[in-house]
Amino acid sequence: QHGVTLHFQAHPQRPKRIHKETILNEELLTFLKDIGADNVRIALNTGHASMSGESLVAVIKKAKEHLGMVLVCSASTDMCGQTYDTHAPIAGSDLKLKAVAECGVPLIFDAVYQSWDEVYCNLTAMEGRL
Repeated sequence: QHGVTLHFQAHPQRPKRIHKETILNEELLTFLKDIGADNVRIALNTGHASMSGESLVAVIKKAKEHLGMVLVCSASTDMCGQTYDTHAPIAGSDLKLKAVAECGVPLIFDAVYQSWDEVYCNLTAMEGRL
């Protein structure tokens, strides 16, 4: 009625979750179906999806009509293999973004950039993965 859309963003580490193997658990999807409102959607964060180990194709397929936007960034992995939510640029990451570009929702760069050069690298990385 007022043109406002609310986007929920799932996170694999907050709050403490039982189902860390999936970023979009059935509880969230059932909640969105029960609400049945066109202006309540999912904001998929590519960095959060990579932290859960789930493919972006699988997450997009699971979200279906509830997907409203994609926040594009990368998580960081340390030398011990632990993954951290750093909202890093996608340049230099191994994210596969073709499915993201084809999902038909707005893409928003959600990384923390130190300079405009990093923004440019992110743009060219995004173009190269489409």
